[in-house]
Amino acid sequence: MPEKPLKICLVSSELTPLAKTGGLADVSAALSAFLGNIGHDIRVLIPFFSAIDTKSLEIAPDPSLQNLSIRIGNHHLNYSIDTTTLPNTALKIYLLRCPELYDRPSIYTDGSDEHLRFILLKGSPSRCASTWALRRTSSIATTGTPR
Repeated sequence: MPEKPLKICLVSSELTPLAKTGGLADVSAALSAFLGNIGHDIRVLIPFFSAIDTKSLEIAPDPSLQNLSIRIGNHHLNYSIDTTTLPNTALKIYLLRCPELYDRPSIYTDGSDEHLRFILLKGSPSRCASTWALRRTSSIATTGTPR
């Protein structure tokens, strides 16, 4: 157990077994498991890609993080955050739901709005932190960069 456990929000575009195209998903899952196992309060935020197999997940809306909006340049986006746990673990997962950006057949695309997908992903943790009581003694870590 760490002397002073941290409250950590790890932000990633991939997480095994939910969203995976390569090694980033494996590293995100392993790092989250390690940090949780040594006593830190770890949460993972990933996009709610339509490619995620939800059959084995119990997904619930986070009541304080529904119907949010953000302006990115000339774009006005609406999004919400849902919660679940990583299968066969106690790891809390937050799913960034924005169908306009993430309802696509694959995780990465060549779409003209690809940059918006990851700007929203990188910007949403600060909004979430206040409701997760992570604002004090917290760390927000991001993994990887979009292709």
